[in-house]
Amino acid sequence: MTYFIDIVFAGKEFSPNKLKKKAQLDLKILAECGETATYGRFKGKTMPYGLATLGITAESKLQLKETLDEITKKLLSQEAILVECGVDEISLEAGNEILDTLVSPYALANISHLNKILEINLSEVKNIEQESIFYKMVEQIFISELEDSHDIKKHIHEIIENKIRQESIKEIINIPHSQLKLVIKLLEYLRKYKNVQKLENIPHFEGIKE
Repeated sequence: MTYFIDIVFAGKEFSPNKLKKKAQLDLKILAECGETATYGRFKGKTMPYGLATLGITAESKLQLKETLDEITKKLLSQEAILVECGVDEISLEAGNEILDTLVSPYALANISHLNKILEINLSEVKNIEQESIFYKMVEQIFISELEDSHDIKKHIHEIIENKIRQESIKEIINIPHSQLKLVIKLLEYLRKYKNVQKLENIPHFEGIKE
């Protein structure tokens, strides 16, 4: 069976052709900002944004995860190029597959970090928005490991809501390259206490201790 995933690059002033050349990525260019559209709702008009995808295919989910890890690692080293080419946002699309089954925590953390850098380049980012995105990402990663049990998923959500101190996230979340370490520590914490039913018996997550 063949598995696939697309890395989607978008931006109001994004030039896919420029990114393709500078980053040496095999992009499929869907829209070039500033050019006249030849199809779609902007046909005959100047495109107000740029859009491109980088397709990844593999014969197994493990192989796909490993390839995506390598590509997102490469993208991390090209932050300046992404900003220069006008990328505002990077996302992942996996067709009918459940995204969490194809993407490792490492790749998710890389994408999260890149989007934070791109968003900071555009405007100030509110901490509460970043925290919300981060919590949701960790929760979805962990729940993807579990059996389809409503009770355990609800319990994990309650742990995240009540036992993870916001200040422990605020201190770390805006430090470059810290998200992966934090994701790993949070997943270890959730695995350790997922079967402890009473919240009062679960200690608060205090953050990363060196």
